[in-house]
Amino acid sequence: MGSVCVAASVQLKFASLSEDDVLVDPQRKLPALSFWLNKNNYNSQQAQLWCLTLFFTVSLDDWSLLADSSVLVDPSLSTYDVIHVSRDVADDRDMTRDWCLHACQEAESCAAVSLSEVESATRCVLYPDTTVCGLSSAPESPASSSCRLVVKEPAPQVYLRRGVFSELSQTSVSIPGQGVLQGVAVETALASDRRTVVQFLGVPYARPPIGSLRFEAAQPAEWMGTWDATKPRPSCIQPGDVASAASSEDCLYLNIFTPRGRVPVLVFFFNPSANENPGLLDGSILAAMGNIVVVTASYRTAALGFLSTGESGLHGNYGLSDQEAALRWVKDHISLMGGDNSRMTVGAERGGADITSLHLLSSSRPLFQRMMLMGGSAFSPSLVQTPSTSRRQALNLAKELGCVTSDLAACLRASSVHTLNAAQTKLLAVSGPFQSWSPVRQSISRSSFHRVDLLLGTSEHDGLISRARKIKDFESLQGRADSKTAFYEALSRSLGGATGNELLKEAAAWFYSLDHSPSAAGYNLFSRALNNATRDLFIICPTLQMARHWAENRASVFLYHQPASSAHDRADVYLPLDVQLAFGTPHHPMSSQRFASSDRRLSLAMMTYVSSFIRSGNPNPSRSWAESVLPRWQPVLSSEAPPTYLELSTNLHHQRGLSQSSCSFWTQLAPKLTSLTGDRNFYWFLLVSPMEKLLALCLALSLTASGWKTTPKLHLFRSSVLLFSVPSQTRNKIEIEHQRNTNMLNNGN
Repeated sequence: MGSVCVAASVQLKFASLSEDDVLVDPQRKLPALSFWLNKNNYNSQQAQLWCLTLFFTVSLDDWSLLADSSVLVDPSLSTYDVIHVSRDVADDRDMTRDWCLHACQEAESCAAVSLSEVESATRCVLYPDTTVCGLSSAPESPASSSCRLVVKEPAPQVYLRRGVFSELSQTSVSIPGQGVLQGVAVETALASDRRTVVQFLGVPYARPPIGSLRFEAAQPAEWMGTWDATKPRPSCIQPGDVASAASSEDCLYLNIFTPRGRVPVLVFFFNPSANENPGLLDGSILAAMGNIVVVTASYRTAALGFLSTGESGLHGNYGLSDQEAALRWVKDHISLMGGDNSRMTVGAERGGADITSLHLLSSSRPLFQRMMLMGGSAFSPSLVQTPSTSRRQALNLAKELGCVTSDLAACLRASSVHTLNAAQTKLLAVSGPFQSWSPVRQSISRSSFHRVDLLLGTSEHDGLISRARKIKDFESLQGRADSKTAFYEALSRSLGGATGNELLKEAAAWFYSLDHSPSAAGYNLFSRALNNATRDLFIICPTLQMARHWAENRASVFLYHQPASSAHDRADVYLPLDVQLAFGTPHHPMSSQRFASSDRRLSLAMMTYVSSFIRSGNPNPSRSWAESVLPRWQPVLSSEAPPTYLELSTNLHHQRGLSQSSCSFWTQLAPKLTSLTGDRNFYWFLLVSPMEKLLALCLALSLTASGWKTTPKLHLFRSSVLLFSVPSQTRNKIEIEHQRNTNMLNNGN
């Protein structure tokens, strides 16, 4: 706020008299006025304004008198203005109060006023909006009680303006070289307050990738005149989507949610499904509560985003080019809508988080300063495909569509988007994660990552079965009754790693108890176990590896995990619960009835953490009051093994050892199994039960006693898994001997 608290527009309502217009009567007593602003005397113009504003009245209906429980005191607060009103000027306390409140109303960024008595004056402190929200100390208290105003000093009276930002902000913006975006101002309820957020929806950041631009990198948007940015446009079509106006190939649009002022920016890549309702990820609540600009953007995925044959016509990575184009558009234009393009965070969820993490390796790195990955990481084993794998997948799609190799690119471009989508959905239902369309890259060097502030998270409810719900449902609608079985078989094969190692797959089946009875209950147990296995292999363990890698390289990294929660059953199944908490979905009028009060308080806490991270790279608000409202989120340290993480539940406790045994299996045992079984000269048995281990020892002794030249090899891992290897050429003899020993033990001989 500036030092002059009264807007210049007040002067326009009065005529300023010259000396010739004024008669001086020495018999009249001159008024004795004394007043200070930040300990500086008013100049004559300010004194004039002081007098003029006494004619105005203030309605207390526009203000809320806050209780002590709604106020936090933070002596380190530095954004405020002070006015001392001497009692020689006005000894009527109501008039003094009204003047201070009016001064706040006339200052654009003023939101609150505290009043106290000091010596012979009334002290008015004017504050911008310093509202903070977090967990209440009372577990069952309503979410609104978790929001408090931060002031520098205690005061008997603290007033907060109702609807602090209810005035309409600028809803039209001129984009240089293109035209005018016409947005809409929307009032957003936040606890007991209401704030205005301006939405610019369906803003084109690139040309529609249709026709000849299918399978091409994103091209700059071309439009002129006035663009209706009051409604969202279709999102990018994805595998499993049914034909609907909610998704399309013409989909390179972003949605902007902006409060008032120059504030940091979150660019969140998100592709809502055509099967979802509503499809728009509303950033209004996060923007209002966190005082940040929120941008959500769609980008091409699957075959439309990453199909590649390795040839010039189909080079792949179109989805990555979409993301970079969106980031460049925001970097160039977001300042016109109140965003600070020098403080940009890029974020994404689930499979999109895997893909987005590749910007840590690319030329788009200067476009952002921080990254937030919710359910994905750069260390996922299925993140990238080699050119040969990608070409094989492209040829499979071409065959499904009836395209001949000689005219592959033209045929794929000529296919209708819904025909192509049905074909790729069918292939994905049986291919598994290592055969899906992914960014094409020969390898990833962990030493080449750009170091940025990082916020990572995982969820207990996540897993590849959960993520592929749309694909399974779509295939069932096509009448392919065996689609679920084929899909589960593909996922089971993926547990053998990229090479499909049978012994590794067998070990994973043992570790996760994937054996099941043919009953419905047994099948459900199998499905749950397979989901857990893929969650650990592709999501949680790679995320932990990335967190450790970041910490070891002295980069700032914060980690959370969403445990199993009853709130998950109440939430929208198509949108992960941690994403809903971060975007304030439990507070949205369309969805709040699905959530409990504890969910809304947790959402307030998550929004506070996220917005603080976007502002500073640290999710902890940099104020002395912070820990009285929210537990301090501890960073991952290089000296920690296993890393500390914040449990995203009601109490927000810190934990260690997330999926420790599972990740030991995938990061320690699995590589050894793969390397040992790579020797084709030996045949390997995996032995896990006590009986199997006893038989192996008996077999080794009997073979040695019988004079075999090659002694079987035994490899013990963590006292639970025994590997038994024999020369491949003796496999049949070994199996006969092994069966004989088994029969002897079973018969009690």
